[in-house]
Amino acid sequence: MKEKFYGCASMRGTHGDKVYYPHQFEVRTIVSRSLSDKKKKLDENVAMNDVAFGGLGSEGGYLLPATRLGFPPTGKAEVFGHSRFVGVNALARVVTAVKIDPTKAYDPKVKLELQFTCLIDYPSLILAQGKVPPIPVTATLNEETRKVICEQEGEELTGSDRLADDYAQAVVYDPMSKTCIVTRLRDRSESGSTSIALPAGVDLGAVVVYAFTCRAGGKPTSNSACLLHDPTNKVAVARIAKDMELEVDLDKSVDKFNILVDKEIGRRNAAWEKKQQEELEAR
Repeated sequence: MKEKFYGCASMRGTHGDKVYYPHQFEVRTIVSRSLSDKKKKLDENVAMNDVAFGGLGSEGGYLLPATRLGFPPTGKAEVFGHSRFVGVNALARVVTAVKIDPTKAYDPKVKLELQFTCLIDYPSLILAQGKVPPIPVTATLNEETRKVICEQEGEELTGSDRLADDYAQAVVYDPMSKTCIVTRLRDRSESGSTSIALPAGVDLGAVVVYAFTCRAGGKPTSNSACLLHDPTNKVAVARIAKDMELEVDLDKSVDKFNILVDKEIGRRNAAWEKKQQEELEAR
């Protein structure tokens, strides 16, 4: 609870169980509060949730071209775009925070980014949410031509919920280079294929492709669906390897990565036990 009173404008400090400091906007006004109002150190579960939520928000920044279409403003008092993306995916629990070094105990005094990393389940990521019936779309990756090919067949049966001018959107995302490509596909009544060229910096082994359907006016939409992804979870391997400072050839098998992780954890355990033994002998 904060209290205000008039006094010397420069008054600042602690007395007993109270903290005193000048009001940010009101001249010659001092604010006092109890020391117990200070922000408490986060416990481990809260810290992990913070890391996961922050990682989701950061990833959403790279996906803005897609989320602005997938979560359009509806005219009602509700969030849309990036904010809606973060809220929906946080509830779906598509992101998990894990310890960079499982052998170390959590220390609230150490920065969270030095203790945890976040892993995102990209196939389960939600880029759009709505009740529009989705247009069936399939996607394939041609590594030789570096193109994603999206195929769709026109729907002859349309009605009040399936409008002929509904159109499909494709989203190609590379979590390694943080490249997001949004391409409008064909109308619901059309058939054909659409080629999406991938820039040189895109990692073909990590590309994820999503699709969702929009009304001609841009809103509402259908739910998004993941059409193509790497089953080896290459992105998670790369992120953990980077945070643990391991040298890993991502073109090799994930088994090799797991062996390296085990060796690194063993090395850190041995170093910790040695340090404990030295401290014991010093006593």
